[in-house]
Amino acid sequence: PLLDITTSLDPRFNMAYRFGSIFLAESYPDGPGRADLAIELLQKGIREMPERWRYLQDIGFIHYWWLHDYEGAADWFRRASEVPGASWWLKSLAANTMTEGGNRTDSRMLWSEIYESAEHEWIRADARRRLTQLRALDEIDQLTALVEAFEQRTSRRPTSWQELIPADLSAIPIDPAGLHVYALDPSSGKVSLGRGSP
Repeated sequence: PLLDITTSLDPRFNMAYRFGSIFLAESYPDGPGRADLAIELLQKGIREMPERWRYLQDIGFIHYWWLHDYEGAADWFRRASEVPGASWWLKSLAANTMTEGGNRTDSRMLWSEIYESAEHEWIRADARRRLTQLRALDEIDQLTALVEAFEQRTSRRPTSWQELIPADLSAIPIDPAGLHVYALDPSSGKVSLGRGSP
């Protein structure tokens, strides 16, 4: 209700639409988890300022990240690309999202664009955090493959990262924040973020 009142009193209050939509879409405890209201708020902004292609992009982002609706996301990215002055990458993003069905490469492209285009530091910080999470997921996949290769080679799981040095690793693997060693469960071979990793 407060966002609706704010944007009714000042229908061109850009930050209220963009901040409000991200807040509304975020799950508890960061927000109420109401992607439907986030989309409704952005559509209100589009009615007032149809030239703001970023609102259409943001709706695509909500479909992509929170609703996991990649077809809907691709459609909104395509619609955003048709607004005069929109960024060139939206068409390829729409195509990639439709084709790939939401893989990490597309997600990284999306978060990178949000990081580059953010008007406020809090949005940039959130995008940076999401990009770091994607990097961690990629590194976990790579480390898992190394653990599996070790097991195939030796017929047992490694008990520590030291066993993979120097044949598979050059050093003990640290998370993207550079603070914590990735955890390796010797009983299952599962790789995960270390305890306390941001």
